[in-house]
Amino acid sequence: MGQCLSREKRPELPPRTSHQSLPEANVLLSNASTLPNFYNHSPNRNISSFSQPSDPKYEVVVALYNYESRSDGDLSFKRGDLMYLMDSSNIDWWYVQRVADNKTGYVPRNFVALQKTAESEDWFAGKISRNRAERLVLSPNLPVGTFLVREREVIPVEYAITIRDISDGRPCVKHYKIRKSDNEGYFITHRRMFKDLRELIKYYRDNSDGLCQKLTVAAPRIMPTRPDLCYETTQQWEIPRHELQLKEKLGDGNFGEVWHGKWKGTVEVAIKTMKPGTMSDEAFLQEAHIMKQCAHSNLVKLYAVCTKEEPFYIVTEYMSGGSLLHYLRDESNQLTIPALIDMCAQIANGMKYLEERKLVHRDLAARNVLVGDKISGVPIVKVADFGLARKLMEEDIYEARMGAKFPIKWTAPEAAICGNFTVKSDVWSYGILLYEIFTRGQNPYPGMHNREVIEQVEQGYRMPCPKSCPPEVYDHMLKCWHQLAEKRPTFAYLYNYFDDFFLTRERRCGGATRQNVWKIQRMSSDLDNYRIQLQHVEAALIADPNNKELLELRENVQEIIRLQEEVLAAAGDPVTEETQPSAGSSKDKEIKWNVGDKCLAPTKNGQRYIAVIDGISQNNVAVTFTNNGVKSMVRIQELKVAPQEERKNYLFQNKGKNSGPSKEWHAEKERRKARAQKKEMRKKQLDEAGEKQKNKWLNFNSKATNKNFKGIKKVEQTRSAPDGPRNQATSRKMTQVSSRTINKFGTTSRGNMDSLF
Repeated sequence: MGQCLSREKRPELPPRTSHQSLPEANVLLSNASTLPNFYNHSPNRNISSFSQPSDPKYEVVVALYNYESRSDGDLSFKRGDLMYLMDSSNIDWWYVQRVADNKTGYVPRNFVALQKTAESEDWFAGKISRNRAERLVLSPNLPVGTFLVREREVIPVEYAITIRDISDGRPCVKHYKIRKSDNEGYFITHRRMFKDLRELIKYYRDNSDGLCQKLTVAAPRIMPTRPDLCYETTQQWEIPRHELQLKEKLGDGNFGEVWHGKWKGTVEVAIKTMKPGTMSDEAFLQEAHIMKQCAHSNLVKLYAVCTKEEPFYIVTEYMSGGSLLHYLRDESNQLTIPALIDMCAQIANGMKYLEERKLVHRDLAARNVLVGDKISGVPIVKVADFGLARKLMEEDIYEARMGAKFPIKWTAPEAAICGNFTVKSDVWSYGILLYEIFTRGQNPYPGMHNREVIEQVEQGYRMPCPKSCPPEVYDHMLKCWHQLAEKRPTFAYLYNYFDDFFLTRERRCGGATRQNVWKIQRMSSDLDNYRIQLQHVEAALIADPNNKELLELRENVQEIIRLQEEVLAAAGDPVTEETQPSAGSSKDKEIKWNVGDKCLAPTKNGQRYIAVIDGISQNNVAVTFTNNGVKSMVRIQELKVAPQEERKNYLFQNKGKNSGPSKEWHAEKERRKARAQKKEMRKKQLDEAGEKQKNKWLNFNSKATNKNFKGIKKVEQTRSAPDGPRNQATSRKMTQVSSRTINKFGTTSRGNMDSLF
């Protein structure tokens, strides 16, 4: 290590690497030995006290957190320190020279960032899940407008802003997708382009400009987990036993004991001692080597081992919450369904990492999942105990040795009977783990011994749904317990399902997917009419407060409004991430636009109107807006699918040449105008009819509303049913009934549809 520290003996530096593109941020969770290190960042960091770099040969990095050196090869630094990047060849440790005093050493890669990049900003959270982003901005005592920018979990890299908002007096979260233009710029709406993310954030700090709130402060960052104890243990992870101090015994098992301790008196670690004779030196080192290669935010990190004498030690990161099993059984831990769902997603995320590397755990259970700190009331969980892990061969099957012991109630039948372990047998164990989570730590198969469990499972028995378990979760338990291993879901699927659990649930209730955007817009128009009718009913009740028909009508209209508000709330904000398709996404590529097609095209003010395509180039299209005849040029990625009733090809003169709309187009425009005039005349007649005529309409509408109410209740009851012809027919019926709105005092639903565009 002396050569690394000496400037004269330092090896020849590699050529300067280009960092024009933002490196992937490896934002991990903090070491659970201490509380999360939250920083309330100032929008404008003051670094004027540091000497500015004068050597243009090296790039400059800035420290994001404080770091204390643990060995001679590491370099201590404070948050905000500037350092020259001398060598970035190691993915986890960078070799740097501090600007202030020219000291050199290795620093953890996830503790620093290149200066003047988005990653160096307080608001950049890196590649984190949507759920974790929401928990960060919803942390207590943060103002409205708290935000962060995250990398979305898609390829190629995309970004999104997560903003803290308020609705009905309660905090909520909105997500906005940041798009990338062809000229490498960024934008949220096409009205305004920015050269980079920093310029975009600076603008929206001063202007909301269509966002739910003006950006105020950055969400607090969480201290990441150190990649290793120090740079020296990156490759040489056998450490002297005297450097470890065993402080408190946490538990014991068949293979040994688990202790809470410290390394060199400073770094809190968990130390697992192995009973003498448990396994050979070679087998132990093989298991440790597998653990050392695993680096994921939902897997417990292995730091080092001690194998020079028995008992062997395994040194891992310390998780302050203990095992998930004890955490679930502790009644003082008030866990909500969303928190349980989030933990399911975290565990699936860690197992997804093992699945991608063809690693089988073989002992996945709540007792082998550890709990760390909390973010907005949701604990961080990590999969632990890789003592049984094995690397799968090409046939993806590992055969256990004779006499090996397995936890029968957590083991898939093909593994328990034949000893054949695969990733799919881990999926079975994950289903049992779900049962443990939603029963708050109850033993699976209560009242049954191991032999009986094997016999019953072979005959098709599956545990019943726990009382507090959502039906959708139990459905996925059964999928994990499929008799045929190949029919069980992958961990990638399970992670995506639980990570988007509530979004998926909302979309099944009519969320803003591309197929039903038009339906939602129609429902929104109907909702306005129902609210107008409710005002008329309440006005009539002032004159006759005991009228039973009016009271029943008011109750039914209120219920219709409530149901439709729930559906629209599930659909979300039409400009948020859920309903804003990314440019060039697979769904966009499936649409082949032709000259004459109708579409929804954006105007300069950001609103979308129905337009007819006049011409198509490689990246742009020429359109004519049907509401005012204005011609415009827009990017093809910005086009949206037009409403289903309007999405038909309009014939153009001269077989599609740019000579303007055809006679059929003008005829349709005249018919629309005539319908609008007829509607306006009818409204005027109703206004002149007086109170007597209104009461007559109210009596008529009472029957129509009751009929419409029953139709919507039927759709509400069939929301969670599998998609099928009957369910689809019911949805169509609801749409048709809703479009023939019962309001006779305001504009009709059909009329409001046209006004949307």
